[in-house]
This record gives sequence, structure tokens and C-alpha cells, in this order.
Amino acid sequence: MKNKLHPIRALALLILVLGSTMPTRGQDNVEPDKIVLGVKAGINNGLFRTNNGFSLWDKNSNVFGYQVGVYGTYPLKDFLKARLELLYVNQGAKLADYNYTSTVKNVNAKAHMNMLHIPLVAELGIPDFTGLIKPKLIVGGFYSYTFKVNSTFDQETYFADGSNQTRHGREDISGLFKHNQYGFIIGIGGEISLGGKPLLVELRYTHTINNVGIDGFEYSYLGSTKYNKYGTGLYPTSLGLNVSYPIFNLN
Repeated sequence: MKNKLHPIRALALLILVLGSTMPTRGQDNVEPDKIVLGVKAGINNGLFRTNNGFSLWDKNSNVFGYQVGVYGTYPLKDFLKARLELLYVNQGAKLADYNYTSTVKNVNAKAHMNMLHIPLVAELGIPDFTGLIKPKLIVGGFYSYTFKVNSTFDQETYFADGSNQTRHGREDISGLFKHNQYGFIIGIGGEISLGGKPLLVELRYTHTINNVGIDGFEYSYLGSTKYNKYGTGLYPTSLGLNVSYPIFNLN
């Protein structure tokens, strides 16, 4: 079967093509020596990586989430900026079906991690590039503090007479997850002028390198998630589509 191009990947390809083919124009009306503060928002598609690999997409594992927050940039060169962000991130992943009790089973289970996410990245452009859409490369690292993890599921209850009942449920499972996450980021994007300011549209891959399941996770009722679905541990990954827009300059 021929592989289909995922919509997010198609957008990333379009950004790069347009950036290299659009006609040239003057620089945006933004002073290059200023600290710029702005806002950022986007969506993400997250999962736990099987056996700590590099999985990006699996219809049986991915869950959509979102992020919103603020950022600041400081120019190091005319083509290079340091970028610090402070974001609230809701990132998810599928859990394996599991028996909650002898007569209750939770299916279509998902974990939703609520995090304070702090990326520090380099934002690289092309020196003296004056295209209408300016390509960007994003590389760096992050630290995240997970303050709450919720699980959502469809709960199937089986009765002695052979009947059953299904309801949608929600549970706080924060105690089964570590608070701290850290890892690396890589992304591509395109910057365009909107209202005389640079709007950045960015596709970003976020790769957590530490196992976020606590020691003993595998002995809980969610143990099948580790052994039957992901193997060696719980390692989150997300692919996010973001929009950043500057609000004002400092100094």
C-alpha cells in the first residue's frame, strides 16, 4: 500500500518550498538588537515511544493535545536568536486496555499530562535571506514539570446475569508518573510578516529522554501499558504545530 503524506509533514514541506521560491522584499520592521517578547499557541500529537525508539505516528498510540504560553528572543547574530519559552502543555498518549477489577475493564484509555514546559532553543535563519517566507531551523533542549496526569477511558462493567454497561470515566493517575521530564527539540518553520511583525509558523519535534513512569508502575493496574504496549518504559514524544507572534520589544 502506498504511504500517504501526513498533513503536518505536507505543511512543513510547503513552508520550505515557498521560502525558497517567493520573490524578495525588504526586512521586517523589527529592530534586530532588541529583546522581543511574544505569545505562542499550537497543537501537538503525542505518544509513548515503543521500546524507547523514535516513533512519530501510530494510530493506536497517538493522542492530540495543545500548548499555549509566552516566549522571549534575544539576537546573537542577524541570522541567529536565542529563544526561551514558558508554556502550558497538555500532551497525551494511549494506554493499553486493562482490568480495573475482576468485573470492570477500562478500554480506549488515554493519559493526559499537564506540564509546565520550558524550552531553550536556537532559532537559525539564513544570513541575508530576504524571501517573503524566511525558513527557520529550531534546535535545543527543554525541561518540563508534570504537575498532573489524568486518565480518560470507557469503563465496561460486567454483571452476573451476563449483561454489561459502558460509561466514560476519568481518573487522576499523577502518582504513577515522575514530575520531571527533559530532552531535546528540533523543528523547522517559516517566518512571514503580519502587521509589520514576524509571525513564525513552526513544526517541532519534542523528544523526552527519561522514563516518566515511576518505579513500580508495572505492578499497578496500568502495568499492561508498559509490558504489552511500550516495552522498556514510558518515553513521551510529540510533534507540534505552533504559531508565535511578537507583542513588544525591551530596551
